[in-house]
Amino acid sequence: MPNGLHNMKSLIRNLIRLLTICIIIPCATCCSEDTWMKHCETSDDCEVDRTCICGSCTKFCESENDCGSGTKCIDPVESDTYLACIYNEAKENGTGVCLYSCQDYEDCQEYNYNLKCDEGNCWPNNAAATRSGNTCKIVNGWPVAVKELTCGHYVPVSIAVDSKNKAHIAFNDCEEGYIYATNIKESWNTQVLYAGGVGNTAIGVDGNDSVHIIYQTNYDGGMEYATNASGFWEKELIDKEGKVGGHQSLAVDKNDNIHIVYYIDIKGEGTEIVYTNNSFGEWRSSVVESNQRLYGEAPASIHLDSKGNVHITETMDAIFKYTNNASKEWKVTKIKKVTTRNPSIKISRDEFVYIISSNLTVDLITNDSGKFLYQKLLYDYPVYQASLAIDSKDNLHVCLLGSEGEVERSFAEYLTNESGQWKTCEIGWGTGRSNSIAVGPDDSVHISYYDGYSIEYAKIDK
Repeated sequence: MPNGLHNMKSLIRNLIRLLTICIIIPCATCCSEDTWMKHCETSDDCEVDRTCICGSCTKFCESENDCGSGTKCIDPVESDTYLACIYNEAKENGTGVCLYSCQDYEDCQEYNYNLKCDEGNCWPNNAAATRSGNTCKIVNGWPVAVKELTCGHYVPVSIAVDSKNKAHIAFNDCEEGYIYATNIKESWNTQVLYAGGVGNTAIGVDGNDSVHIIYQTNYDGGMEYATNASGFWEKELIDKEGKVGGHQSLAVDKNDNIHIVYYIDIKGEGTEIVYTNNSFGEWRSSVVESNQRLYGEAPASIHLDSKGNVHITETMDAIFKYTNNASKEWKVTKIKKVTTRNPSIKISRDEFVYIISSNLTVDLITNDSGKFLYQKLLYDYPVYQASLAIDSKDNLHVCLLGSEGEVERSFAEYLTNESGQWKTCEIGWGTGRSNSIAVGPDDSVHISYYDGYSIEYAKIDK
């Protein structure tokens, strides 16, 4: 929208709001500055009759008589909101919250940049953390350059950790193809698995420390599986129908069987989401969903729970979905119509689902309250990609690549709720937009990311 039209629209909205307040609530001060729903850090930032709730000055309410300045009393628990902070606050307090109405994003932004328009209301959408500015404590002091590359902004990368806390990384070098790298001999060793491939890759390590990798053989070709379980690299083409494997994810179960989810783009027939595993000594596949439209570059993500049930998250037809086979059939849950890309899923010991999604913002999505709710994790920074790991105590660990507004400059940030609150620290800087995170058997945190110049590796020093 041109600046002139935007300014005129804002002026008209403000005049209407001011007239409404003065007509409905005539008083000596009603036409003073409207501070309902303004941003706050604590209740000290608000008027005396208001509370800082999820980063916005408002109040709990039983009815609209408790609200003012054109706000209305909304019960988040009874509504269709999916925002975790305001839902949990209202549920704990047992009341509604005074909110403004809205038709679009701009309606809310005029009150507070931290509000989100959903279901006709401006909902407080406070982030769980802000960037601390602190540098992460990293083993050996700094991230290690695994391999230098000249591949633009995005290089697919995936990391796994073995029983000895050694790291294994798979990535796509735009010049050499798919690369496997490991530090099992202290220094980093790299080797080419497949020359010339272009696309995503995923890696896993089994209970014998054998490595399992999947990758797309070429842009219009199939998906190949490689493992060194025999002591030598052995490769097998899993699927070659249509455009296969550009958005794949891999998990290893407690019996060392491999589980994979991937997309097949069948020309003229849409996209299929396919799940396959080799639990019976051969690859057996099933279609999770078919005749769907892939939303952008949105890789699927897979994780297994303690019972071996499969959990998948993906974005198709611009709808973010969660799928599992706990009932022996695929059950698809539509979480929300969102612009979600690059989801990463993990399952806790209590079998709660945790998903990190990123597309300019980074959200934690979980059903630990009984329904799927979103919590924005970080304030104000465009986020290109985020990845998630969960440790043996169900603490969450997140790596993300974001920007401070400079297109050619991004930061790598580590977030964790290990202390009971979300804390952040900075890993490094660059221009890359891809990362992966994993935890070791001792809950050590290992991160690999592309900084625009090389594949980097960092082990967080706790």
